[in-house]
Amino acid sequence: MRLLLALCLLPSGAFGQEPKLPLIPWPTHVEQDTGRFVFGRGTVIRLEGWVRGELDAIGRQASDLIVEELGWRPRIRPATDTARAGLTLALIPATPPLGAEGYRLVVSPRGVRIEAAAEPGLFYGLQTLRQLLHTGAPGIVPTVRIQDAPRFRYRGMHLDVGRHLFPVEFITRYIDLMARHKFNTFHWHLTEDQGWRIEIKRFPLLTEIGSCRRETVLERNIDPYVGDSLPYCGY
Repeated sequence: MRLLLALCLLPSGAFGQEPKLPLIPWPTHVEQDTGRFVFGRGTVIRLEGWVRGELDAIGRQASDLIVEELGWRPRIRPATDTARAGLTLALIPATPPLGAEGYRLVVSPRGVRIEAAAEPGLFYGLQTLRQLLHTGAPGIVPTVRIQDAPRFRYRGMHLDVGRHLFPVEFITRYIDLMARHKFNTFHWHLTEDQGWRIEIKRFPLLTEIGSCRRETVLERNIDPYVGDSLPYCGY
């Protein structure tokens, strides 16, 4: 019975296949080859479709990704610099049928190319590249062709700080990890009967008054109301 249950839990088509790449969520289309590309200190980042600096931010994000994963910062070069192997980020507005958040990622022995119709797609393609950098030795990614677009328009995670307080560092790390796994909406539960939980300097009364309560209702005792008689200020 246990063996039957274990077999039922295996993904469809798991028999006779190579282990999947460490990609979460799994892209809509993946073709893996037997070659590889190696990121070295001579590898550059090329920006294609670079008009009036619109790709500057995504170029910096790509550079920061290499620093975080490999420990060195690549140079950002124009698309015409093809002499060196590199990571190419191509903004192609007429790329169907990817939509704003879809992308194509191709790894060959000569380099990596990510193309998308809009910057969000390039960003999500970079997150897939980040995961590919964890498939083997540092800087080595397998040759692969990936096309991906989100199945759901709204992809969110929720964090409740009404009753549970978190430091700023936790919040920013939480959002970073969401973005790495292609979530696009942060649902932040900021207030309860216990009070308001984020300081906004433009509206100081939110924390000076809104974070305090006379007492908390006990269980579901609304009618008739029963409180705990414990005043609290949580800012």
